Amino acid sequence: MSAAAAQNTVAAAFRRPETLQAEALPVSAGMLAQAAISAPQDAAEEEKPERKRSKWRLSGAYAASSYNPNIDFSSSATANAALDFGAVPSNNSALPVYNARSAYQYGASEYRDNLEAGPAQRIAIAAAYALNNKLTLLTGIETSQQRASSKTSLNLNNSRTAFAGQAASDSSSNQFYAGQRGTEFRYSTIGVPVAMRYGSAKTGWSLYAKVGAAVNLLIKSSTEVDGNAAAARDYTLASSESPYRKVLASVRGGGGVRYAPAAAAWSLSLGPVAEAGLNTLNQDPGGSFFQRSRPYSVGLEASVEFGGQKAATVVR
Repeated sequence: MSAAAAQNTVAAAFRRPETLQAEALPVSAGMLAQAAISAPQDAAEEEKPERKRSKWRLSGAYAASSYNPNIDFSSSATANAALDFGAVPSNNSALPVYNARSAYQYGASEYRDNLEAGPAQRIAIAAAYALNNKLTLLTGIETSQQRASSKTSLNLNNSRTAFAGQAASDSSSNQFYAGQRGTEFRYSTIGVPVAMRYGSAKTGWSLYAKVGAAVNLLIKSSTEVDGNAAAARDYTLASSESPYRKVLASVRGGGGVRYAPAAAAWSLSLGPVAEAGLNTLNQDPGGSFFQRSRPYSVGLEASVEFGGQKAATVVR
């Protein structure tokens, strides 16, 4: 700094603030170059558009319900014709002697009178696709387990084949009981559900409604009779003598509340759900289509979805 410039600077320091004039500050070439490089980057970050919300999400659901197989083995016209014995053998005093009804029909009637719903649970993994701000399509894979119970004075075993082969010739061993015995039924299925959900995609609390259908395979079923291990029956997809359908179709619907945090990539839904079978559980039903007994369930379903969040806004 020259002597004159230094003198002016010292003099300015002792002047009153209102008498000061703006002084031109020296700017180096390096500062100019840095400003030229930084300016386009800052403008690009400020003008960068926000990414759109992803339409694909991953969904997991769990449902617990009360399940009723609502099965009616006595409706089978084939079974009625094949098992019309006319009367229950008289050497079993625990059962009444009657005409015009078969032993199979008697056991099936007892089964229906004492049938009770049991617990069921379902686990599903699905992909959710947002069609718009209100509608979401869900599909994936699910597995279910259902239970039910009943009791009868005959070893019906859910199998007319087993009953028909022994009832007429063996009335004193496993086919007839001295009093009713409880029976436990278990069913395991795996299938593909498809559902349409209507509800808001906004954050916070909201309501939703859902309708759909499912096609399931009955991969395993079992029957256990109290105090009679020999009467137990297990059926799989490969079992040709199973009295149950192997392909089951149903419709379902539900609704409830949904919560989506503002700064999170997930949402939680909870509400009641109901399901009704489109076909019977027994494979040989009788009567018209609208008169047949079909399984149903009522319960509660919880689901969680991941993904679909927006990108964070860049602030400079």
